[in-house]
Amino acid sequence: MIVLGPRELPKMGRTLGNAVREFRKASSGITAELGLDKLLEEEKPKEQG
Repeated sequence: MIVLGPRELPKMGRTLGNAVREFRKASSGITAELGLDKLLEEEKPKEQG
């Protein structure tokens, strides 16, 4: 593990948070473009019932 100083830790946390947010945004956009979001919504009731 990389040891960071007290000044760098918040900056690293923000950078990691931004990266995770961008990844989720991109993956949900791709899912919507491919129409997988509708397919996944159709599958949910089948799994529960």
